Amino acid sequence: MRLGWVEALGKNIRYGFRMLARDRGFTIVAVLTLALGIGIHMSIFSLISDRLLKPLPYKDVDRLVMVGEARLDDPGQRTAAVSNFVAWRDRNRVFEHCGSCSDSRVEVVAALSRETPKSPATGL
Repeated sequence: MRLGWVEALGKNIRYGFRMLARDRGFTIVAVLTLALGIGIHMSIFSLISDRLLKPLPYKDVDRLVMVGEARLDDPGQRTAAVSNFVAWRDRNRVFEHCGSCSDSRVEVVAALSRETPKSPATGL
């Protein structure tokens, strides 16, 4: 069995190191560019991993649902008025618990009690 490609790979690696040692300015710029690129990549990946890939910190995550209402003039907006949420919660016969959220921050005010949640915009 002949391993000529291993010898060729070794020669190419040694040649590459000789060329990098010959031009130190290029070597420094190349190493700094690689380090910066790898660092940015790892930062972005850790943010995505923390926010999108980790499971939600709730029991029975597969049973969570989100209910909202779509406006005819802006179908992308999925918010509901506080009074509508209170009515849904009071007439609920399907879900174990109801909760409300605003701006992606969970409002746990009404999740376990029958208290009316306060609107973050009006404080009511």
